[in-house]
Parts: sequence; structure tokens; C-alpha cells
Amino acid sequence: MSEKQPYEKVSSAKELSEFIMQLKEDFCENKDEWENCTIEQYLDAVSACIKDHDYNSAIELTWPNVASFFEMGKYYE
Repeated sequence: MSEKQPYEKVSSAKELSEFIMQLKEDFCENKDEWENCTIEQYLDAVSACIKDHDYNSAIELTWPNVASFFEMGKYYE
């Protein structure tokens, strides 16, 4: 069984806030590994990720789902 991704462990608003702060730390330490290095690029990527995944009423939007959008914002184009 594979280990859960960090975003899959988010289960509350508090944990989402902590996860976002971890992303900030990751960016500061590993900026060269991020595809989207400006706030504009990053937010565009998060927005595109949400739009492209087309969540609707048939799919429950969970804390891990929300966290995954922020995680994918690092790389999503």
C-alpha cells in the first residue's frame, strides 16, 4: 500500500491552513522545483486545476480535494 500524499491527510480547515503554510515553506526552500513561481502563475494554475476537474454536485468536495488544488498549483499548466 502506498503512503498518502500530504494533501490526502488534510481533514479540517485548520489542517488546510497548516498545509498551505507547508507549501509556502516548500516554495522558499525548493523554488527551482516549482513550475509556477509567481503568485499570478500559481493562482492561475490553482484556478485552472479546479475548473478542469469540473467538480459538480455529484462529487463531494472534501478537505483533501481542496488541498490537492493548492498542491497541484505548483506544477499545473
